[in-house]
Amino acid sequence: MPSLKPNGIVPFQVDFKKNGIDVSSKEQAIIILDEVAKLHAHGAKTVGITYSANQSQTDKILDTYRKGDWQTGTIGSNQASVIFEIEKLLTETKYQHLQGVYRTIPITTMKYSNGRAMTADDPSVQKSIEHASEFMANGGMLLGWRNQSTPQGHLAIGGGVAANVQTLDQKHIINKWVQSHLLQ
Repeated sequence: MPSLKPNGIVPFQVDFKKNGIDVSSKEQAIIILDEVAKLHAHGAKTVGITYSANQSQTDKILDTYRKGDWQTGTIGSNQASVIFEIEKLLTETKYQHLQGVYRTIPITTMKYSNGRAMTADDPSVQKSIEHASEFMANGGMLLGWRNQSTPQGHLAIGGGVAANVQTLDQKHIINKWVQSHLLQ
């Protein structure tokens, strides 16, 4: 059990494949919410998980939380499909009590323009990192999403489509932030 006041990112393993078999988005969502429930039961007020987001997702997620809502309507593939399943599960009796506890913490890695993946705006990347830091500074416990493909000392941020459109500077900014906050 990690300390409830880590003031850093707690690495959290959520594999999308185990022993050559796909782990469904719903199964991954349950792994995350069960950890959130456990940490909340031990006193954590808010628990978030890092999420490799596109620029419009970051804006929508931050706007949703700013308005006091919890349902961001995140859709997409890979991590986005897990976030979608988390929000569906949060409407079920078992997890409803976590609606104000669980938070998706987006890190902007790219944007879409006319359906094409493109480099995110630098201010959006910076804003997402500042929001994540603020979440921790305000007492939020931040789980750092890792999977079986994540190199040691890193998080599952900026892979897939984003890997081909992120600038080296953006990758460096995100990696520097992760390294300065990741608890080993």
